[in-house]
Amino acid sequence: MIQWPAFRTYNLPTPTEFISLGQKYPNNKLFGSDNTPDPHGVKQGAIGNCYIKAAFSCMAEHADQFKSYWNTKADNKAGIYSANWFIAGKQRPVTVDDKVPGRRGRLMFAQLGLDGGKWAPILEKMWSKINGAYDQTVGGNTGEGFMGLNGNPSMTTGMDTFKDGETLFNWLEGHDKQNALISASSLPGSSHFKKTPDGVARSHAYTVLKTETIMYNGKEQKLIKMRNPWSSNNYNGTWSDKDPRWKESGVAS
Repeated sequence: MIQWPAFRTYNLPTPTEFISLGQKYPNNKLFGSDNTPDPHGVKQGAIGNCYIKAAFSCMAEHADQFKSYWNTKADNKAGIYSANWFIAGKQRPVTVDDKVPGRRGRLMFAQLGLDGGKWAPILEKMWSKINGAYDQTVGGNTGEGFMGLNGNPSMTTGMDTFKDGETLFNWLEGHDKQNALISASSLPGSSHFKKTPDGVARSHAYTVLKTETIMYNGKEQKLIKMRNPWSSNNYNGTWSDKDPRWKESGVAS
């Protein structure tokens, strides 16, 4: 007899309504204004599932492949969407409507993308359906999202695997050149809102967008560009967006 694990309980904000994305945003397209998904189409809401949002953002870097997971590739009057997910080792279609939890007229969880795309709230609803409820998606590993949509295995490695930062960078750069999906997790803490002195959220998942080597003062600077699924940049350390080194180096941030 199969014995399913008990549901976990989390104190999520209580929705007061379900908002139809099609009715509230009639002029917005599924994949954004230019009909092309991109990593900035993800903005996390009031739920602790940063891991799946970071995974969505990673996969949206490869727009054509990402769209191939979807059976519904455009908006429709019925507000019904379907995408293929790997569940228990088999690819299966998961279908949902476009009604998502809201409160006082605003979306509670995944938000629209910067380009107005609606795909992130819809994918989040599919992931919640697969797991049984929205609160059952709290906490997880980015690899779950990768394997859920593309079916490929993922690997996890820690910084202590590498003898120094240069070795780590070279490893990341090699995978980046192969168009691998790469995410990163910050060191644990009691809350995402407990940040490091340079603004990195604790216990939080990030999307690794690219690696790059630039010259500054005659020396190589090995940089890793990451994206916070909050769709805001709280990092204020070396080579942050407002760091004067960008202007001094002549390279755009």
